[in-house]
This record gives sequence, C-alpha cells and structure tokens, in this order.
Amino acid sequence: MTAGAVTDRRSVDLPTSTMTVDRTGAGEPIIVVHGEDGTLFTDPMVEALGQHRTVHLVHLPGWGVSPGSDHVEGVDDLALLVSEYASAEFDDRVPVIGFSFGGWVVAQAAVLDLHSFSHVALVAPVGVKTTGRQDRSYVDLWATDADELRSRLYGAPERIPDLRNLDDDQFLRLAHAGEAVARHAWQPYLFDPKLARRLARLTAPVLIVTGDRDRFVLEPNFGDRWAELVGGSSQHVVLDGVGHRIEEEAPADLARVVNEFLEAEHR
Repeated sequence: MTAGAVTDRRSVDLPTSTMTVDRTGAGEPIIVVHGEDGTLFTDPMVEALGQHRTVHLVHLPGWGVSPGSDHVEGVDDLALLVSEYASAEFDDRVPVIGFSFGGWVVAQAAVLDLHSFSHVALVAPVGVKTTGRQDRSYVDLWATDADELRSRLYGAPERIPDLRNLDDDQFLRLAHAGEAVARHAWQPYLFDPKLARRLARLTAPVLIVTGDRDRFVLEPNFGDRWAELVGGSSQHVVLDGVGHRIEEEAPADLARVVNEFLEAEHR
C-alpha cells in the first residue's frame, strides 16, 4: 500500500460472486465486515480505524450495495467471499474484523481458511450457541418491539441512531439489510451448530470484544465462552458502558483496542 489516505469504491469479481468494497484510510490494510444493518452506521468506526490503517470495507451481497446473488445462500457462502477477497487482493496475510453478524461471517471465514488472515477480531459476535436447545441465545430481531429492541442493542439511549435522518436510499438499504439477515440467519436463528466446535481450528491471534451493557445476546458471559472455544490464541476485552453495537457506540475506543491488539502481535 502506498502512503496517504485513499478513498474509492470498487466492484470486485470473485470466483463465487461479485462484491463491492470501499477502501479508505492510510497504512497497513485491514478488512472490515459489517453487521446486520450493513454499512449505514459504520462511518465513525471506519474513520477511526483509517487513522492508522487502510480499511477495506466489504459490502456483503444482498445488503443493498453489492449486487445480490441467488447462489449466495448462507453464511458459509458469505465467508467464502471474504476469504476469496483476501486471497485475491493481498500477497500476505491480512487482519480482518467483523461486527455482530459480520463477526459470524469472519469467524466462518477464518476457520475454513487458515492461511489468509493474520489476525481475527470479533466484535460482539453472533453465530455460536452454547445454551440448551430450548434456551434462546439472542433477542428476536423481528418479534421484539422496536423500542425494546433498540434498548437491547445499544448501551445508552442517546447513542441510538435517529432513523428520521435517513434518506430514501438509506431506508431502502436498511430494508435490504433486514431481508438479507432473515435469508441467511433465520433457521437456525443467528448461529451455526458446527461453528462452536470448529473455532479451535483457528491458529491466528483472535480478539473478542464485548460490551458490558450488551442485552441483545442472552447467553451469560458469552465473550468468555467464545474465548474458551477458540483456545490459547484468543483474548477477550470488555468495553464499559456500551451495548451490542460497539462499533457505533464507541468507535474510538474500539479502534484503540484493535490497534493495540495488532501492534502487540506485530511486536
């Protein structure tokens, strides 16, 4: 990568589909994978990471920017796209970070591809269920009252985004995002029963970040549980005063934690 900030949007043809990627910032690269709402509310996080790194923000197919694809049918297909992009774009292994649903995609990509990612950061990840069959692990995105859902996703009311500020195109993207999450994460709801036992395959250093006010994930101590499943290559950091949408609520703190993780491993 050349020095200096860059910003561009590209449509990248990959073996299994086409994916749109925004590139911004300066420095060593990092791949960023968005959460349930797509990239609508990720600008502060991208800006914070971009102070030290060149951010490759992927738009997963179906979330309103990348074209949808009939043969991208599950999280494993989305994970394959992230892996294909890493292999096509970079000569060396590259760090990758995912938020919530994106953390699930990143975890799937990393356990299936042990050679493309130098570091793996999972921010409030979903995708794993460790409780009993009849126990709910995540709040229902579609059956929960809208105000109650927002209170469970965010740690403080003042940090909840005001949807009245969205334009028509942004509302359409949000609708596409909801449809895409339903398509990929409905049955079973927000987890892959195989992922938990595969996390031990990870050989790259893994950072799990959770918020101490996360009320969307119903499993107690879920960050510690992720770290246990990954094993020796993992560390778990809890950020105070934030809920599930950490990248929206505390982008500067999250960027600092991620940079410390990457720099410590580099040293």
